Amino acid sequence: MAILKNPTSALHTHFFAPLTGLFVKLKTTRCCPKIPDEDWLQIGVARVLEGVKTGRDFLQSMQAKLALPTVARFFEALKSKRRLALCREANTGLTHSMTQAVPDAFAAYSNLAEFDFYASDGHAHSAAVHDAQQYSASGITKKAKFATSHIYALNLRTHGLHHLAIADQITRRKEHEIRTLKRLTLDQFRLGAPKGRKVLHIYDPAIVDYEMWRKLKEGGVYVLTRQKSNASMVNCGPKRFDRADPINAGVLLDDQVGVAGTMLRHVRYRCPLKGEIYDFLTNEMTIAPGLIARIYQMRWDIEKVYDEVKNKFHEQKAWASSPTAKTMQAQFICLTHNLMVLQEHHLNTEEGVANICEIKRKAQRLEKDRAILAAKNETLPALQEGFQRLTQRSVKYIRWLRAYLYEQAPWAAVVLALRDSYAVF
Repeated sequence: MAILKNPTSALHTHFFAPLTGLFVKLKTTRCCPKIPDEDWLQIGVARVLEGVKTGRDFLQSMQAKLALPTVARFFEALKSKRRLALCREANTGLTHSMTQAVPDAFAAYSNLAEFDFYASDGHAHSAAVHDAQQYSASGITKKAKFATSHIYALNLRTHGLHHLAIADQITRRKEHEIRTLKRLTLDQFRLGAPKGRKVLHIYDPAIVDYEMWRKLKEGGVYVLTRQKSNASMVNCGPKRFDRADPINAGVLLDDQVGVAGTMLRHVRYRCPLKGEIYDFLTNEMTIAPGLIARIYQMRWDIEKVYDEVKNKFHEQKAWASSPTAKTMQAQFICLTHNLMVLQEHHLNTEEGVANICEIKRKAQRLEKDRAILAAKNETLPALQEGFQRLTQRSVKYIRWLRAYLYEQAPWAAVVLALRDSYAVF
């Protein structure tokens, strides 16, 4: 690869192998001698992974390791709509390969086999350095720069990360997420799901346009969220569910309700650990109510990914001012996250390397939860026992990638270095 000045980096070869393998299948590639497309994908991932503050910082600090373009050429490439299409196609291919490679978190539930589950939510980066100031809402005399908002979707089966949309960068200072979502097509919501497959998006209570829910349902797309405290509902009768089934432990009721002229489902659930009551709304009518509650709890996974992006990648600011460049940054964040998930899975299954410290901490928290409930003569729900996995990549793992990704070292040596790092509490 032209990007890598040291061609014997074993970790580099292993880490980018999934991307290299699908590159020949991409339809949006072009012959670009100045910045070859395959190099461009790796440069963008390196920019995210290194956690630098600015593009100039990245280009200067990495010039000893990578054959990087000039500052002008780098920022010009960020504005290329064709390269954005390349990034989007590459990430689509990568997330598809994850369905074959990464263990399915819902594999034990055959009744959910026809569903794809996505935790979807908005996330903002602060304005780019050269973003133009706009008049703020507080008055025409005060100008300010506004954050760039994106909407991502995290596949809860594989932890593959998708970029759904970027908020309006031209006519709105701060666009509401609903307005952004309503610009999406049904195919964009379906994220490549084949015809006949159902897609459930788990969203926070901001997704309150029930007419949009109705239209999405016609195309096999469903929504699950928390009920807003001021929601006006008309009870249309209870749904039957098996209270003796351990899957439904904690479910207090499962009703059909009318909300703003739309028939929805209302599930009320009591958390055994906290004792708090949660009310969920969805337009999906077949999944067991206990699973509805647990699936919504898994929405927290995307918040952990956002923490990874903000505090471990240090991706807190937009890279450039154009909507194309800002969207490309989001695609590179997805590519980096997905490559790390695949690499971590490979290390676990093929090399026997796992973050034992974090696994032990999760086991200790689980045991503590069991003890709390045992004191109340209750048991931990089977669903909470079953859905146990790491929800973000550790700092140790990311530091290891940064240290060895471009260094001349055999594969066995870099794997041993990570194993030793994980062994230190």
